[in-house]
Amino acid sequence: YLKKGRAIGIFPEGTRSKTGQLQKAEPGVAMLAIKGNAPVVPIGIKGRYRLFSKIIINIGKPISFVKYANSKLSSKQLSVIGEEIMQEIAKLL
Repeated sequence: YLKKGRAIGIFPEGTRSKTGQLQKAEPGVAMLAIKGNAPVVPIGIKGRYRLFSKIIINIGKPISFVKYANSKLSSKQLSVIGEEIMQEIAKLL
């Protein structure tokens, strides 16, 4: 989808949080953004982990990772980028 310019929605932690607390981002989210040359739009979702419960969705500004496009990044560097994404999500909660 990314190669076709389409958006995808993922949870950077690799799953939904059952406690409502943010978890550590998986390195794949950074890798997808960089290899797909796609901006990341952070979204904060507040609400209960129950079907049909009220939620609040806050949408942040897109984050570009174009500066890493031709870089070979280590897993540590991908983790740092993932942390940056999670910090932006945290601001929206």
